Amino acid sequence: MTRDEVMAMTDQGLWLQAALKAGWSNLILAEPDVLYGHRPESQTVETPRKLRRVPNYPNDIAAAWELVECVLALHKDWWADVQTNYSGERWDAGFGDYVGIELYSAAADSAARAITRAFIMAMTANS
Repeated sequence: MTRDEVMAMTDQGLWLQAALKAGWSNLILAEPDVLYGHRPESQTVETPRKLRRVPNYPNDIAAAWELVECVLALHKDWWADVQTNYSGERWDAGFGDYVGIELYSAAADSAARAITRAFIMAMTANS
């Protein structure tokens, strides 16, 4: 998936791709704004596999922050950055390593959407 493809995705496309990259499985789009699936941590034998509502990553900053934590847990030597311009009209989010070899960044009109885009780019390149 290219950067241009990620930047052109609808919120629904971002939501689905982020869920897949975060490890959700058996995704079911019940309605345009309701997505269910099996949580990544429910893949163990001890945990019953119940369908759960997938967080709406591109539209919920708390959910999007889970994506930041996911990247930083997988890549211990990476950083994350989220910032806005002075007018607050555009948000930038990015992930990268401290050496400067890998950098995945995206912009959007909200922090959650920018984080989700950068997450998809980072996870696509490192899968």
